Order: sequence, then C-alpha cells, then structure tokens
Amino acid sequence: MRKLKIYIDINYPRRLVDALIKIHSLQKNKQFELVRGSHYNKNSPELKDAIYLLIDYKKRGEDITTQKHFEDGCRVIACKAGSDEKLDMFEFSMTVFRVWPYILEKATEEYNPFLYTFKYKGKRLSSKR
Repeated sequence: MRKLKIYIDINYPRRLVDALIKIHSLQKNKQFELVRGSHYNKNSPELKDAIYLLIDYKKRGEDITTQKHFEDGCRVIACKAGSDEKLDMFEFSMTVFRVWPYILEKATEEYNPFLYTFKYKGKRLSSKR
C-alpha cells in the first residue's frame, strides 16, 4: 500500500504542521505522510497519491492557486480564511484539528480530483466540485 502524501501550505503555522506530523508518526500502518510546503508538479505521476491543503484568502469563489491545483487534477482542501480577518493562529489550529478527521476520510474515500473547503472557525468540509 502506497502512502498518501498530504502537502500542507507553507502559510499553515509551523507548530501546527509539526504537531500533525508528530501525531501521524504514531500510526502503526504508515498510511499518510505529511509534508510542509507544496511540491506541486502537474506532470507528476504521484499526483493521484497526494492531497493539497491550501489557505484561500479570496472572499468569494476560489483564488487562482486553488483553482489551478484543482484544474490540473489535484485533490484540494482549502481553508477559506477571507481577506478581511486577521488569522488568530490558535483559532486556525483548532479549526484544522476539528476538520482533520473529515480531511482524512475524504483522502481515503475519493480518488478523483476534488475541491473541498472549510471556513476559518468552521466545523465541516463543504464540497465545491
């Protein structure tokens, strides 16, 4: 069984990413590998074995980075942070922890390209495409 790589946007707080990596190091069967940063290459054969977690600052619709990842065949989960609000890193981290089980569920259930979003301070994923 191949590991599913979860690429986490560099704008996610470093301590949050480190905590998620440490939690996933406890896996008996190493099903997920978390990587900080977007090592995105639309021609990569590993594209179907990866999920991209992005922060989307556009208030309505999706920003260009989120759109391009999805259009190129990626599986994308974006946090809709909005442009008006300054992110509180603690609250952002708690938001990610709340939706983390749903992220893992979608990662293992859906193999075709998808775009899900969740709101900053939200509690669930929303399907966009």
